Amino acid sequence: MRRFFVKFYGIIILINLIFIFFTKEEFPRESAKIEKKVEKVEKKVEEKVEEKVEKIPQEIKKEEVKIEEVKIEKPKYKLKKVTYRTIKIHNLKELNEKREGNYVYSDDGIDLRKLSGVKRKNAFIKLLLPGIKVVQKEIICERENIEYLREVKNYTPEEKKYLVNIFSKYRVKYGDFKSLKSRLIVYPTSLILTQGAIESAWGTSRFFREGNNIFGIWSSNKNEPRIKAGQSRGKFTAYLRAYPNLKDCIGDLVLTLSRLNVYEPLRRAVNRGDSPSEIARYLNKYSEQGEVYVKKVQGVLNYNKFQQYDK
Repeated sequence: MRRFFVKFYGIIILINLIFIFFTKEEFPRESAKIEKKVEKVEKKVEEKVEEKVEKIPQEIKKEEVKIEEVKIEKPKYKLKKVTYRTIKIHNLKELNEKREGNYVYSDDGIDLRKLSGVKRKNAFIKLLLPGIKVVQKEIICERENIEYLREVKNYTPEEKKYLVNIFSKYRVKYGDFKSLKSRLIVYPTSLILTQGAIESAWGTSRFFREGNNIFGIWSSNKNEPRIKAGQSRGKFTAYLRAYPNLKDCIGDLVLTLSRLNVYEPLRRAVNRGDSPSEIARYLNKYSEQGEVYVKKVQGVLNYNKFQQYDK
């Protein structure tokens, strides 16, 4: 555009110069006046050229395409949850099948009493490991959800309900995220196997066989599924909880250790990353046997090399 205006007005100047050249020859007396007029014309032409050139960027700018900023919203956080399926085991063949994804077992048919010592131990471990993994994954998901929600200012109804439930579940004052996080422990696999082996006699107890109750957890709620104990203590009739699968019983054990004040030293040991044998020192309140129970746990733990399942 600028070149066009320069050429256009340049041609006009050239024509004027040619006119002056021939006019000087024919009209010498008028040549001086004509030269002054030409100078005025040239000056006006230059001014108009500059004026047009200056307007060009402004005109182009007006025609520029306006690019609007596009705001890209971050994907909304979705509360994490572990899904799994329950598999009822009726025989050892089913227990040895390879499976994918998250699953938990329900012991509805295997009587481990009929197996030899080595086979019984192997079957017991295989029955518990899938449920242990699911419980640990659930704790990890809860920790991740809490890490996100503690930074959020306005909660959705779903998030609000989740927070109310989880603070209540772990018996922590609503809004105390620091205390809640300290209670969300990933209890070692080795200690769950050890305590399960001790409490259920390697899966041979009646409560294990009939109610998936690995740890001899008592029931005080008459409205929940439970099994009556064989012996009563005076007027007191003891009941033990019955679970739909082994994972739910494992979850109950971990929840007990996670929320009762008496196990706070144990939780600190877990959060520090202490070894399973060191963590076991804080199980002296778990059983009436006290320190004897601790020694028993440490002995079974080390003898069976259960630490290999923590990796």
